[in-house]
Amino acid sequence: MKIAAIERKAAVDGAPSVQRPSAAPAPFDWTSERQDYLKRHWKAGFAADRIAEELGTTRNVVMARVWRLGLPRRGQDSAGQDSAPQAQ
Repeated sequence: MKIAAIERKAAVDGAPSVQRPSAAPAPFDWTSERQDYLKRHWKAGFAADRIAEELGTTRNVVMARVWRLGLPRRGQDSAGQDSAPQAQ
């Protein structure tokens, strides 16, 4: 039985209504100012969790935006090459 039908039946029977779980939180609003802040601080080497704290979101949200913006991963230069020296 679908939830809506259960709620209607409960209302007819006089039973207390069923509480639905709250909806998922709204997606983080990436304004141009927040994206600029992320880009500047990411390139300056700030940790994702620190950037997230300053923006009022989670590290996962920051990391997803880093990936979507195509920002270089840590330990790589802008060409995508490993910037750590190679052992010989």
